[in-house]
Amino acid sequence: MLAASIGPPRGRMWSGFVLGCILSVFMGLLIARMLSARSRLLRKEK
Repeated sequence: MLAASIGPPRGRMWSGFVLGCILSVFMGLLIARMLSARSRLLRKEK
C-alpha cells in the first residue's frame, strides 16, 4: 500500500482509472441482472 502511494502519480492515476472501469462494468452487470430479474418477476405475475 505504501509503495503504491509513494510511486509515480501517473501509475496511481492509471491503476485508479482501470479500477474505476472494472467497478463501473461490474455495477452495470449487477444493475442489468437486477432489472432482468425484476422484469421476469413482473412477467411471471401477469
